[in-house]
Amino acid sequence: MSVAGNMHLFHGILEGILAVERIIPRHTDVSLKLIGNIRFDLEDCVPDMSCNYCWIEKTGHLPYRRMYEELSKCYLGLLLFQPHYYNISIGLPNKLFDYMLMGLPVVASDLPEIRRVVEDVDCGILVDPADVEAIAEALDYLLSNPAEARRMGENGRRAVIEKYNWGNMETVLLDFYETLQK
Repeated sequence: MSVAGNMHLFHGILEGILAVERIIPRHTDVSLKLIGNIRFDLEDCVPDMSCNYCWIEKTGHLPYRRMYEELSKCYLGLLLFQPHYYNISIGLPNKLFDYMLMGLPVVASDLPEIRRVVEDVDCGILVDPADVEAIAEALDYLLSNPAEARRMGENGRRAVIEKYNWGNMETVLLDFYETLQK
């Protein structure tokens, strides 16, 4: 599993850690890879971080190429943005498309724009990002159903290649700019 990019508390890192911790008894080989800069003191937020959380790997900042190399080793992507800011509720984070490009099924916050893409593409499971139990159930489902997880990941990758890419979006944006000039 992976979380990529700059990570703040509102990115749901703690909820992700607590959810992974709940499924470890059933999925003993699971690990959580935090790819990028953690913008808060994780050790202050998670008790006994140095002793009990050996299943968490922190890479720190990586150049894009290395980030994608690390993502390619992962099984799924976590996108657990907490809707503390309006922009989070209406935005589409790049990491959603990074996960999709890499063929990773996602466990993602059930927020309007994220929901629109994930449901349209059928590339993951939407959850209440504050509900650790719901997150754990989604993780357990994907880990217990590898064919379904693979199908969702393939759907996401196909959608980025065919639809959610600059080649397609460039035309839409330029056409829109043309209407503004008239």
